[in-house]
Amino acid sequence: MKKMSTDNKLISLLRQSYGTSNPQEAATFLSSAIGRVLKMEKEARRAHITEALKGVDLRRDAGGGMNSKPKTVYKDTKATQEKLAKLEATLQEMKAKYHALLNDGPQTAEENTRLKNRIAELQKSIENQKSQHFQELALLRQHSSNVANASELAALQQQLEDFQELSTQLSDECEQHKTRLKTLEATLEDKTAQVARLKKVMAEVAAGDEANETNVHQLELELANAQEALAVARKQNEEYNDKLLATLDSHLAANHEIDELNAKLVAALDFGQVFADEADHWKNAHDQKYADYEELQRRAEQTQTEVQSKYVDEHQRYKAASRKIDSIIEEKDGLHRQITHVRSLLKFEEQKSSDLTRQLSAARLEMTSMTDDLAQEKRVSELYAKNIRELHDQLALLKNRPVLPDWLFSGSMASGICFGLLFSFSADVAPAQRVLLGVCSGAVAFTVARIITKKNHQ
Repeated sequence: MKKMSTDNKLISLLRQSYGTSNPQEAATFLSSAIGRVLKMEKEARRAHITEALKGVDLRRDAGGGMNSKPKTVYKDTKATQEKLAKLEATLQEMKAKYHALLNDGPQTAEENTRLKNRIAELQKSIENQKSQHFQELALLRQHSSNVANASELAALQQQLEDFQELSTQLSDECEQHKTRLKTLEATLEDKTAQVARLKKVMAEVAAGDEANETNVHQLELELANAQEALAVARKQNEEYNDKLLATLDSHLAANHEIDELNAKLVAALDFGQVFADEADHWKNAHDQKYADYEELQRRAEQTQTEVQSKYVDEHQRYKAASRKIDSIIEEKDGLHRQITHVRSLLKFEEQKSSDLTRQLSAARLEMTSMTDDLAQEKRVSELYAKNIRELHDQLALLKNRPVLPDWLFSGSMASGICFGLLFSFSADVAPAQRVLLGVCSGAVAFTVARIITKKNHQ
């Protein structure tokens, strides 16, 4: 409901701004409408203005209609009307008194004497009241200036003490920050040295790692050579085994031949001496083959023993090389773990060093800011001290300043009144106007004296 009333009010203001023929009223309506439109969004603003300008003639006549009398839409308040009524009543009363004074007839000498005596009494009473009033004003002005200056001086003194205390606190905080800055710098140097040591250890570990890698490579080559030698030995062992099997086969064949010869020998013995020579021949052949068999068996056993011993040696070398390679691999893994640990420590120390560097930069910035604040506070405290000294000087001047004499103002006012009366008696002026002229002359003379004395004092 409130939004609807606002929209209707806006439309009404826009239409009234184009409906009136007075430019002041149009400007007033438009300014009010613009103040309402600025609070709306763009689309709502466009819609309301379009709605308000429907059927409105936007042309302006350049004739006399624009200079017509404003049709105000504002009304006076009750307080304004009461004040206006009082002013009108006062004006009517003053007009009545003025007309009464203008319509007075000629006065007698007694009336003039009475008026002169009344004027003298009034002047004396006015002078007494003025002197008393001036004395009271001087005392009041002196007392108020003393109180104001004392209170202002006390407030400034308190502010100066507060600024001095704040300056002391800032100095202490600045010293604390300097100490903390030195501690951070020392810690940063230690961390930098520790990082350098870790880098050196990493370089040594890397160099040892390279040496270990060279040793591992050499051992791997030796292991490969040992494996090749072991394979050759195995091949030779297989060849010797084949030869041994062939020898055994030949030995079995020889045994078989010996058995056959023995059988033939038995048969020869059975047949008699005829076959004795043949039997000897076969026996000699058998003995020769048996000797060859034993020699071959001995050589086979010797070869097998040599091959087995060589195989055992190569196998032991292979196991030793394998154990050495395993130990080197374990040592290499340990070195890699150590390098990883050292790298993690180095990364942690670098992170810590960067954190310390940032803390050091922040501490330096804070120290710089506090130094600037301290300098600013010192300048402000010096300015307040200067103001306090100036106020002390002004207060001393105010205490030593003499009070202007009252006779100067009274004399100037009396001389003004006398001048006005003399001028009124010398001219053709009514008695009431004479009194008014004298009072006005006295007031003017009093004001001039006040201005002159004030300028001279300044």
